[in-house]
Amino acid sequence: MYKCIVTHKAGGQSYTNGFIIAHHYSHSYKAFGELVKEALETFRSLKYEDIQCRTVLESRWCKNCPLICFSLPIGTKKKYWSQREERLPDISW
Repeated sequence: MYKCIVTHKAGGQSYTNGFIIAHHYSHSYKAFGELVKEALETFRSLKYEDIQCRTVLESRWCKNCPLICFSLPIGTKKKYWSQREERLPDISW
């Protein structure tokens, strides 16, 4: 599982988002449930309804993998999570 926090600017505002990408192609409720569980356990203030379930459409390394994304407070950091100051490279959903 790839876990990343991205902080970026758009339209003069800063945003921070969390992403979790699975390293498999299963799109079952169970597969997405495991990603959602990881997010909720890591970010205690995150709400279930704020998590978006997606599929990676284009990528050289994770095409068709399940992905979840969610907003976080600006400047959020977590141990063992990749931190980026720009959008995720090579990924569109």
